[in-house]
Amino acid sequence: MRRKHALMLATPLALLLLDACIAAAPPVGSLTKPLALAHGKRSAPVEVRFSKLSHLAANVPVDLSVDLIPGIDADEILLSFVPSAGLQVSAGNPPAPLSAVVKGQTYRRTVTLIAPADGEYRLGVLATLRVGTTQQTRAVSQRLSVGAAAHAKPALRRDANQVPIEASPAQERISH
Repeated sequence: MRRKHALMLATPLALLLLDACIAAAPPVGSLTKPLALAHGKRSAPVEVRFSKLSHLAANVPVDLSVDLIPGIDADEILLSFVPSAGLQVSAGNPPAPLSAVVKGQTYRRTVTLIAPADGEYRLGVLATLRVGTTQQTRAVSQRLSVGAAAHAKPALRRDANQVPIEASPAQERISH
């Protein structure tokens, strides 16, 4: 009985949708272009690299170098740093834009960071490439471990008998 009611309800809805599609179709013989579908996210063609940092300590300023390598010639690159909660970024954020950038050339900017306490922090970088009136932005973040958090390994999980559970590499088996 339920199947019959569902079919009775679905049939008129399907007919309404079919009528709407036919009404929205372009007239026969008209020239139409197929729509191009975008795949994935678009981002600015600029590579962002961070310098390697040695041991980070709380309340000690540290310089982090950020290299920008554009994939195309552009009028300018606008750069801004977005710190996670608690992380302090030196004055001068955002830095001055880079003008007349050339494809493949490396542009370096340095930022001074201060973390108030030991822990995990993130520094986000927004690089906006401008060509004429078109702008594309790339967002990248770098994880920063400060103090004891930089060297601490997470404790192993334990089973019901309090025996540590150690991770092992996955092994794939193909049966024929």
